[in-house]
Amino acid sequence: METLARLAESGIVFGLVSAFILGVLHGLTPDEHTWPITFSYSVGSYSSRKGALVGLRFSGAFTLQRAIASELAYLGFSALFAKDIGWNFKLYILIGVVMVLSGFYLMHLQGHLVKVRQRDEDHVPSFLPFLHGFIAGWGFGAYAIVIYTIVAPHMPGVAWGWIPGFLFGIGTTVSQILFGAGVGLWMQRQGLTENAKAYIAKNTGTLTLIGAGILFVIAGIVGIANPTVVNNFGIPTHIPVWNLDAIDVGFLLAVPGVFIPAVLAFAYSFRKAKLIYNQD
Repeated sequence: METLARLAESGIVFGLVSAFILGVLHGLTPDEHTWPITFSYSVGSYSSRKGALVGLRFSGAFTLQRAIASELAYLGFSALFAKDIGWNFKLYILIGVVMVLSGFYLMHLQGHLVKVRQRDEDHVPSFLPFLHGFIAGWGFGAYAIVIYTIVAPHMPGVAWGWIPGFLFGIGTTVSQILFGAGVGLWMQRQGLTENAKAYIAKNTGTLTLIGAGILFVIAGIVGIANPTVVNNFGIPTHIPVWNLDAIDVGFLLAVPGVFIPAVLAFAYSFRKAKLIYNQD
């Protein structure tokens, strides 16, 4: 009790609660590793449980990464990454490669739809969204800067350094699981046959992940070539919420680059599946 009282007096409890709340807000706002990306993976499932699992895998890896980075921030190492103005763009290339690999995996499964009732492995393999979430978490945005430069360095010792990042990741995970479950539940309620749902899920996931992955790679290459110009790009929206306060490269990749094409790919796949499987 005395330890908790000292922590409360020093403002550390407030910092930890703030880390969790920032994580929830982060999960709700669109960027290159929140719900637009979760959608591109969770649409590859077709139930609330499987959609939630996709969100959990992606954000669970993100939480692990943020805990590690938070500890590094306490020890003073995270500044090494922050000084590299091209750091985020190098990550974009890695993220894009993982998305393209996921998309091609789904494309390979298009010829095996008949097995969908017998095999859960016909979805995106669990390690791909996990790998994506772990890599994407190393990016430096407004939320990460608060955790790494304000909250983590003020922890009372090395044993506490990882906790702000962990709580931030848990907050993001809550949002991502709910979003992934919502997408999966919506798919489940469309009254389609299992094969039709599988076709829609895999076709949408294939088109979205490959197309968006290529965009991420291109954005990464352009950003590495012109890091100062691309980093400084942003159109103010005057919305007082991080990730919504400006239309920047991360927003463009997440919404016009991932989410909108995913919705269009879903609509196309939905119509095509009804024709193929003779559903009204």
